[in-house]
Amino acid sequence: MKDFILNYYDKFFYKQISKTSHETLANYANGNLIPGGTNDEIVGCYYTHINYHTMKRALVELVSNNKNNTDFIIVETGCAAHGTKSTLLWDKFVNYFGGKVFSVDLNNNAVEETNRLTSDKTTVTCSDSLLFLPTLIDRIDFLYLDSYDVDFLNPILSTGHHLKEFMCIKHLLHKNSIILIDDTPCSPEWLDNGKFNNIYKEYKKTFDNKMSGKGSLVNIELELLNSEKLLHQYQVLWKYNTESKKEFDIVIPVGPNDIDIIKKQIKYTQQNVIGYRNIYLISYDPSLQIDNCITIDEKIFPFSIKTVEKFHNKLPRNGWYLQQLLKLYAGFIIPDILDKYLVIDSDTFFCKPTIFIMDNKCLYNYGFEYHIPYFIHMKKLHNTLNRVDNNKSGICHHMIFETKYIKKLFDLVENENNDKFYNLFLNNVTLYNGSVV
Repeated sequence: MKDFILNYYDKFFYKQISKTSHETLANYANGNLIPGGTNDEIVGCYYTHINYHTMKRALVELVSNNKNNTDFIIVETGCAAHGTKSTLLWDKFVNYFGGKVFSVDLNNNAVEETNRLTSDKTTVTCSDSLLFLPTLIDRIDFLYLDSYDVDFLNPILSTGHHLKEFMCIKHLLHKNSIILIDDTPCSPEWLDNGKFNNIYKEYKKTFDNKMSGKGSLVNIELELLNSEKLLHQYQVLWKYNTESKKEFDIVIPVGPNDIDIIKKQIKYTQQNVIGYRNIYLISYDPSLQIDNCITIDEKIFPFSIKTVEKFHNKLPRNGWYLQQLLKLYAGFIIPDILDKYLVIDSDTFFCKPTIFIMDNKCLYNYGFEYHIPYFIHMKKLHNTLNRVDNNKSGICHHMIFETKYIKKLFDLVENENNDKFYNLFLNNVTLYNGSVV
């Protein structure tokens, strides 16, 4: 590795004695790195690019964590023959150590130029990355994300796109995979050229270290996977870990009328819900199979549609009652389910990245619907159950449940009425001005 650094890497990234329009990362004699540092102090050198140290560390970690590998697979989104010239660097790496580079970019001119400047070990494809990445099948040793240009003052579109890229191929990563994400400053001072960057002052006012650039949402996902953050400057560098510390599962009831829509819904759920472990589909049809989902036969629950009919005869909303009970009892019945689980209706689509747990606290959506029969039903279950906020409603098409609190609710109602919660739930349904609850 030392030979590669000396003979290739340090020649690839030039160093200058003084600051120039390109050499802006100052390495002072005392070892301090200052993006945009001035010539006023004694300086060791200025690096050609602010990413000198993260890219170098990435390649060192790639080799040291995969010592027996002679066929490295590098995947890049957003090719570059200028600036960092990342694709050219990866190409030099695989020609020295062995392997292949797969890169994707929407700009046909950039693709053609990069293909012209690299060897036959590198293939750059002109495509939408979200269409290209799912076609890959090889195990990935090094993933470099640098596609969708970021607006640092409003990074959500870019960071959402990079999360979707990551979710497309995370199944190809292994415990020694290295992940590097560009344009994700650890602080405003680590913008390119530091305090002299033209957006520095405005960026400083609104800086959020959890939403700072391209890799912000991927960072959250990697943290939940117990991955190791190796270095964070302008880029962020990770070593992947396959041992999850994810905090919640997803539960989706699937009825006979949901079959046509559930496969479409799952795609959006998998791409945009951040931090989940497993997806459980509670289905009337135990043969239902959807990739990366676990089907649970609704027959394992202590009630069924026949139970509902025993109380209500045959009503159009019987399936709805059953579905509510399946959601409430999922935490007790589904084997090995986590204490926290997100319930999603089968026709609810998440169109942007969404977080449901932050700082170990569940996050809830709310509405403004006030359907009187719901509250009559609640009061009949136990007279201490009240609406908490008269201006907000908890009626929502998705919600985090915590089994420990559901158990307290069940105990409260069952101890008062000396019967199973599901029987009490069904028995207290009220017909109210034509609306059944």
